[in-house]
Amino acid sequence: MEDGHPLALEFHSRLLARRGRDDEAFRLLRPHVQDWFIAAVLVDIADGAGRTEEAVAFLHQDKPRPPQPSTAAWNEGPPF
Repeated sequence: MEDGHPLALEFHSRLLARRGRDDEAFRLLRPHVQDWFIAAVLVDIADGAGRTEEAVAFLHQDKPRPPQPSTAAWNEGPPF
């Protein structure tokens, strides 16, 4: 389930949450919150479980930024 389809992750996590297994639902969704759909499911489950602040804190954590393009000018030296 770790690399599952977003709809399967949503279904499984909502099922866990309905059974009072919020921690498991959170653990299932957290690795996939870069997908806006999964992030929305996490927030929805957190709201239903009274854990909105926890979800907000998790979603606002500093994430590693992707490498930025070089700022060096093209004419700063030979290409080889």
